[in-house]
Amino acid sequence: MKRVWTWILKPIQYIKRSFYRKMLLAFFAVIVLTVTSLGVNFYIETSANIKKSEISNMDRATEQAVQTLQLQMGNIKNDAWGFFGDEELQIAYRDIYENLEKIEYFSYKFLFMQNSNALVQIITVNDKENITRIKVMASNNYVEDRDLFESEKARLNQIALSNNGKESWVLTDVYDKQKKQMFQTIAYTQALKDVYADFQPVLGSMIIILSFDKLQIWLNDLKIQDHGEFYLVNKQDSQIILSTEMENIGSLLFQEANLMKWNDHNDEPYAYVTDQGGKSLVFYRSVANTDWILVGKVPVSVLLEEVNALAQRTIIIGFACLLIAMLLASLLSSRVLVPIRRLRVGMRQIQQGKYKVSIPVETNDEIGFFVVSFNKMAMEIDQLIKKVYETELNKKDAEIKALQSQINPHFLYNTLGTIESLAAVQGEDKSIQEICCSLAQMMRYNVNGGSFSTFAEEIQQIKQYLKIQQIRYGARLQYEIEVEPELESVRIPKLLFQPIVENSIIHGIEGLRRGGQIRIKAVAQNELDIVITVKDNGLGMKEERLEKLQTDLAEVSIRDFSLDREQRSIGIVNAHERLKLIYGEVYGLTIESELSKGTEVSIRLMKTVV
Repeated sequence: MKRVWTWILKPIQYIKRSFYRKMLLAFFAVIVLTVTSLGVNFYIETSANIKKSEISNMDRATEQAVQTLQLQMGNIKNDAWGFFGDEELQIAYRDIYENLEKIEYFSYKFLFMQNSNALVQIITVNDKENITRIKVMASNNYVEDRDLFESEKARLNQIALSNNGKESWVLTDVYDKQKKQMFQTIAYTQALKDVYADFQPVLGSMIIILSFDKLQIWLNDLKIQDHGEFYLVNKQDSQIILSTEMENIGSLLFQEANLMKWNDHNDEPYAYVTDQGGKSLVFYRSVANTDWILVGKVPVSVLLEEVNALAQRTIIIGFACLLIAMLLASLLSSRVLVPIRRLRVGMRQIQQGKYKVSIPVETNDEIGFFVVSFNKMAMEIDQLIKKVYETELNKKDAEIKALQSQINPHFLYNTLGTIESLAAVQGEDKSIQEICCSLAQMMRYNVNGGSFSTFAEEIQQIKQYLKIQQIRYGARLQYEIEVEPELESVRIPKLLFQPIVENSIIHGIEGLRRGGQIRIKAVAQNELDIVITVKDNGLGMKEERLEKLQTDLAEVSIRDFSLDREQRSIGIVNAHERLKLIYGEVYGLTIESELSKGTEVSIRLMKTVV
């Protein structure tokens, strides 16, 4: 059971592993359902219309056939009534023996009537004693050998006389002496009355026998499909009166059960019946003034031939449409999925660390947009990685140079310690001792590991530096430091202030005859940023010098850092570069200066609490 279940799930898992296969399967499912539903609906609707059309055509053919038969019968009736109303025939018939010439004249008139209607085979006029007074027969190979049995003639004569002048259509038998075979055919009977007498006494009867051969020809000419047939049957028992096949005459067209079904459906012009020949569709119309029905019978298999052909065509066309649609779906899926596959390959390359990926853009649709976005993303990732890589290299380079620079400070620190000890022992000038002490503390601060220190430590460091400069410049140098208390624990880069303060002393205050002042102030601009200003009242800068320095600062970008750090200054520009490296593009230094009034350097950095 487990093996069977695995065998069932295997193709499902195979499809799930590929978006292309899932998409193709979805396309195929939609196409199959659509084409199948359209094909089935087309077949149902069209076959119903074909059946309806065929039934309508066959019903119309049956109606036309019975109308033709009734027209022929009506013509015979009209001709008969025309003779019955003929006064000369009435007079001649009152005394046949005295009017033989007139009787012979009327024989020719009856012959004309017979010749004018192809269905008329025999015309006889009999008296009340069943003696034939006028007899006209069709001139063909069979008529001379055909005649009525005396008993059959007597029966027909009796029918005519008993109906009191009303016409009757009845079945009768004729015998073919040549074929020695009895045939059943149709006869018209009507009593001949003396219409000019007061009580219209019966003078005799007229019997018109229809030609069996002509009836068969007429019936055979009726068209109802290729394998359909018409029958003239008795309404009561479905006995066949007339058929194109001699052997069918006298047999029952339908069995007892079908006859009941026939009667149940007599309010409809057609019905389905089943007999030994299979299921058939029958159409029927009653023949006026008779107990007969004209029946058109068509096997259902014949009726469905066109429907079956339609089904075959529908299946063939449906399969063709399915194949074409599946081919188009496959091509469309491939066109859609080729860029997706390229995207997948590109993503795998990025996973492997190959960031220089560019997929060709072949369309302007959504897939093309995805490809463009992917290419842009890959390019930005590559640039970002380069940027981070170069930044890390710059940091490592700075660390290496810082380590190299620590060699001399260690030696200088030890030497200064020795000088301070000698100055104290020998009692020389205290200023030497103070300079050495301050310089030693500065060297110790510089040598200690780490690139950051607190605000308080950096302020203490700059105070040591200013103390040394005050010994040098005396009263010509004054300074003021103002830091918000909550900023003392904030971590900032080491030696941030010294190059800026040193620049103020050398380029601003040193050339003054009067005393100079440096003011350092640090405030929190917002929750994230700190602004530090270093302002002096020194000589200031010329406009050209200020613009050059501002340009140098503006050109500094963390995207443009060169690994050749020797070509960069180590003063203000270097401090500006450090801040951008640490905090980002929006941070760094700005300088404002006015000749003879002083210079102000603003430092913006991010607040980082210990």
